[in-house]
Amino acid sequence: MVYTDTFVAGAVAVDAYQLHAQLVGDGHRSPSVYQIAAQTADSQTWASVSHTTMTSDIDLPVPMFSQYVHGKQDGSEAEYPAFGGGGEAWCSPTAVAMVLKYFHTGPTAQDIHALPLDQWFDAHGRVDGEVDVAAIHTYDEAYGGTGNWPFNTAYAASFGLDTSVRVFSSLSDVETFIKHGVPVVISLAWNNEDSDPNNDLPGASIPKSGGHLLVVRGFTATGDVIANDPAAPMGDAYVRHIYPRVDFERQWVNSSNGTVYVIQPLH
Repeated sequence: MVYTDTFVAGAVAVDAYQLHAQLVGDGHRSPSVYQIAAQTADSQTWASVSHTTMTSDIDLPVPMFSQYVHGKQDGSEAEYPAFGGGGEAWCSPTAVAMVLKYFHTGPTAQDIHALPLDQWFDAHGRVDGEVDVAAIHTYDEAYGGTGNWPFNTAYAASFGLDTSVRVFSSLSDVETFIKHGVPVVISLAWNNEDSDPNNDLPGASIPKSGGHLLVVRGFTATGDVIANDPAAPMGDAYVRHIYPRVDFERQWVNSSNGTVYVIQPLH
């Protein structure tokens, strides 16, 4: 089976794969490729919290964008709703937009100004237009949303960054990147409304999500996660959260198998 962007072998034994790229130009320009990558992983289930490698707080100054600036929780006032329903569903491009701005790149003011007219986007003064550009450029017509993982890393790569979808086994892997000044986008799910406390994400601004992307911007000295969570209905100023390590790691590994976007400068 292929689930949007992930091939799942199931009962079929797979021991090799081949990558193929087909480049299509317009007669005047041709695309160029500097990296083709694939990530393979066995399914993993979280068993116990990892030991932190942190000895002091590290909190990278990642700019804060709320996806709800681009669409209300009730689905009204959605900017560019044809692209996955608007801001309420734009967690992935919002997370990517934050990381791009942290690295001082992304769409220009001219790019934002050149976007098509939109009732709510223009009524709101085209605030945080980097998110709208990212959503439009990561939209997957077959999937019907902006959450396709390779589409999002490919969009970030278009600004000259080294990007990939990866699978990590623990937050200790993420700490290595944070120590090198690289924030990491993580995919996870939770449900604070059901009767199972093992599904909880204490401190989240929304009660549940079946699949959500946010930016890990740092860790406390005790290993708790400092995150820019775009699910912040109150606006950009409420994006930063601190999540308990044990709950965060459990929901991340169990829901997405430890999936992350690594977006960093070319070395």
